[in-house]
Amino acid sequence: MANESIEISKEGIKFSYKRFLSDSAPGYILILLTIWAYYSNYPIFGMQLRNLLPPPVLTEVKLFILLLLFLLAMPIGLTVNVLSWTLLEVPQKWMERWIFNGKISKRIPFFGFRAFKEEYLFEKCTVAMNINSDNWFERVRALETALMSEYPGVAERIDPHRGMAILLRNLSLLFLVSIVLGWPRGTGWQKSLLLFGLSFGSLLASAVLSFYFHMHIAYWGYLLSRKKAEGILHDAAIGGYN
Repeated sequence: MANESIEISKEGIKFSYKRFLSDSAPGYILILLTIWAYYSNYPIFGMQLRNLLPPPVLTEVKLFILLLLFLLAMPIGLTVNVLSWTLLEVPQKWMERWIFNGKISKRIPFFGFRAFKEEYLFEKCTVAMNINSDNWFERVRALETALMSEYPGVAERIDPHRGMAILLRNLSLLFLVSIVLGWPRGTGWQKSLLLFGLSFGSLLASAVLSFYFHMHIAYWGYLLSRKKAEGILHDAAIGGYN
């Protein structure tokens, strides 16, 4: 979406907010969780991290490790992003299709699906552009490509929705990984169920935001197609009068 490239200038390194949410933020979160596990003696595969680097640790060593972790945040985040996309994209799409068909909105009314669908002309958009739950992702992807090339300003306005959806999907994976890494000493059945619930909730929230993002795409595509059609009819009418 829009401009996702990383720019290096005299003012520093610049990259999009969506890239920060999807690529860098998961790395920082994983690093913070690792630091927490070290100081709280949370076992990783039954082993405490303090055994690898027993205290006291020199201040210089701590600063070096923190600097190294800061530099590795984006590669770590990219790895988490790729893994979550590989492992969780399919269940996330299932949930989004449930939202599209109204199966979730009937059971979970507090997300405001009905008001959102009414505001963004869900019924008109899907009927006018022949969108259904089977071709939802393909049609939206085509509209997204058109918006990126013809109306980048519109794409930039809704880009953070996608970034936040990816971040929540990454969090869902991290919660699942926490169950595996902490088993059996760090996470009993109760903690495992809690972490699984957090993982499911994060993935559901990711699907909700992804649906909002895709609905924005469909809405703008519908409005712009109508605007183009009205322009063509207007030009044809003028040409007819001439």
